[in-house]
Amino acid sequence: PVAMPMPQTPEAVSKGVVDGYVLPWEVIPTMKLHEMTKYHTEMDASQPSLYTTFFTIAMNKARYDSLPDELKKVIDANSGADFSAAIGRAWDESAPAARQQAVDRGNQFHTIPASEAAEWVKVGDRLAAEWVKEVSGKGYPGQEMLDTARALIATHSAR
Repeated sequence: PVAMPMPQTPEAVSKGVVDGYVLPWEVIPTMKLHEMTKYHTEMDASQPSLYTTFFTIAMNKARYDSLPDELKKVIDANSGADFSAAIGRAWDESAPAARQQAVDRGNQFHTIPASEAAEWVKVGDRLAAEWVKEVSGKGYPGQEMLDTARALIATHSAR
């Protein structure tokens, strides 16, 4: 695997630096990746997504507190749980149309069967256990952090 900023993906694909990528459908048409690739691999619909991602909008509290009330209202209206839910819905709703663009180009799709996904989960669990051991060795509550992350994923995936 090669880690790179998402905006570098189209160039890396076009130059043959990478043969594939893991990205959500809603991003692919904006970068024209469905025009550069002919093959797509997806998880069985009964399985969770291959990955989970998140974005953070953060601001220094002292700076926020120093703003005039009218600017705080603008920030408050465009952040928080409601904003997060709206953005998540927009991403979810845009994915089928984005995928359809690849279908319309005649691209081919492969679905990873649930039985194979179960094997991947086992490997992931072993890697997570190694991570917990490493992080705990540095004095952090590794297992608690992992359990919290998994609980949050489960809670918010159900929405």
